[in-house]
Amino acid sequence: MLLRTLFITFITVSQLLHYAKAQTDSLNEFEGIFFYYETESSIPQEVFLLPCKVACKGSFADFADSTIKNYKGKLVEIYFQAMRWTMPSFLQEVERMNYIACKRLSSTGGSFNMPMRISAGKIFANAPDFLKLHEYAENNTDFVLEYNTVKYNFISYDFDVEKKGLPVSFEPLYVK
Repeated sequence: MLLRTLFITFITVSQLLHYAKAQTDSLNEFEGIFFYYETESSIPQEVFLLPCKVACKGSFADFADSTIKNYKGKLVEIYFQAMRWTMPSFLQEVERMNYIACKRLSSTGGSFNMPMRISAGKIFANAPDFLKLHEYAENNTDFVLEYNTVKYNFISYDFDVEKKGLPVSFEPLYVK
């Protein structure tokens, strides 16, 4: 079963690479920490990417602590569920992710208080480097994260995925 899943994944990624090449497009890799809402389904609809190089040494909690405390950039909101159509093993990969609990709070002092999770991974997308394209963002949103009883303020932005490309594959880092 595992061999079959790996074979299908390889064929799918191989076909995507051939398709991207034929369209003079390429797959870009986006690595970092993800924040996503806890849901009843195992696959989050979107993730908020804090771009960074993930060093898979030591504990994930220590890595997340230091990275979140020192990050001064913007988060990128990415439509995540689309990969279930291009990646047969997507659900299994998502379930393998190690995570830490946190909360997203209201940026205006209201009662918005959503449980979230923190994980790490790589997303492969047939998109330009959207980390450098924040001037094309459709929406800029205040993002207040409460993690280890400390509040962190970020700005998140997202794109019209039909114009900027879609994520097509995912690799979790710091797995269970």
